[in-house]
Amino acid sequence: MKKIFQILLIFLFSVQALSQGLGEKKEKIKAMRIAFITDKLSLSPDEATKFWPLFKEFENKQEQIRRRQGRPLFDRLDLDIANNISEKEAAALLQQIENTEEEQYQNRKKFINNLKSVIPTIKIIKLLKVEEEFKRRLLKQYRDRKND
Repeated sequence: MKKIFQILLIFLFSVQALSQGLGEKKEKIKAMRIAFITDKLSLSPDEATKFWPLFKEFENKQEQIRRRQGRPLFDRLDLDIANNISEKEAAALLQQIENTEEEQYQNRKKFINNLKSVIPTIKIIKLLKVEEEFKRRLLKQYRDRKND
């Protein structure tokens, strides 16, 4: 168990050091995402005025869930350490993962329900596809840069 906490501390310090340079990149990605979604959904000014506060609230809540629940230790552990945790620890970890996923699902369900009064349902369906398309494009850009 000591090893897990040592690895977590190293991980957290590494993430903190990297995140200082990532702040600007995160903001740039957010701006690109907003422009991409607005364009692809063809949001009218009235729709955009109502849509973006709901979207931001949804995103903030998802982030709060992730932070409050913490990313499950399972994501941070390598296979060797995961093989050495007890059955009780594994059960607790699995329950934490299930609770987090359920809470995120309920938040997404609420968000979609709220959107129904703001944009047509066809645009809600498009939103789901557009978000995936944005993620794929972002990942492709990252891979292309990495290969250069």
